[in-house]
Amino acid sequence: SPGNAPLLRNWIQDMNLRCVELWQIGLFGSLFFIGHVTGSTLLSEYGDTIGRVPMIRLGQGLSFLSYAVITFITRDIRMVYCTMFIFGMLSCCRGNLSFIYGQEIVANDKQNIGGCIFNLFDATVLIQSSLFMMFISVDWFYLHTIFTLLSGSSFLIFCFLPESPKYLVQAEEFERAFEAYNCIAIFNGTPEKQLSRSANHRFLEERSVDRRMLKSHMRKAKQAMVRKTTPGGLALAASIIDEDERENDNSSYRSESDQ
Repeated sequence: SPGNAPLLRNWIQDMNLRCVELWQIGLFGSLFFIGHVTGSTLLSEYGDTIGRVPMIRLGQGLSFLSYAVITFITRDIRMVYCTMFIFGMLSCCRGNLSFIYGQEIVANDKQNIGGCIFNLFDATVLIQSSLFMMFISVDWFYLHTIFTLLSGSSFLIFCFLPESPKYLVQAEEFERAFEAYNCIAIFNGTPEKQLSRSANHRFLEERSVDRRMLKSHMRKAKQAMVRKTTPGGLALAASIIDEDERENDNSSYRSESDQ
């Protein structure tokens, strides 16, 4: 009967929150989302400059420490506020960048399946938590001990994963990209693919030409948009890129005709 139902043991009892102001309780969730916005603004770009895996390791490692502090060490409300902010700030590395990495290391025809599995597990956390408290224990400590161990195991797994080959190719680090592809091939049980140095140099030269053209386009587009992002500025940037593309197409056509 409802009268005999066990009471949940959560932060209300452990942190003595019965007599605090309501805004102090609401601040737990607010600080997480403030941290999320802060991290997305300040940290998300480093996934494209430093690399996918280093930022994911940073996010997973510090998130694991923050989770462990909340679960095992402190019940001080100010310390929990700080760890909740850090946990939210690292969510862009822990969640968003991990999703991008997962999409980049699987074959194109498996990306939809991988994304569905990722989002399925993310969406069922509340269901799993409810079932745990319904059938196993009503004490939050045991549930979050499991979550802490999962966070730690995720960090350990990323310590052994290679960098995203797609990111390395875009960064023109082709030797590391080949090593990453071979690492994935070994894990999948397929033979390594050894590319000759001449093929590597030829690939590098082709990518360098494409890179220079792209940088030229982006520089001119940025100059056109310096005055502010207005409809006129956007139209001007688009017209410059279109004009450059037409010139490149005409140059390619002329060189083919000469040949």
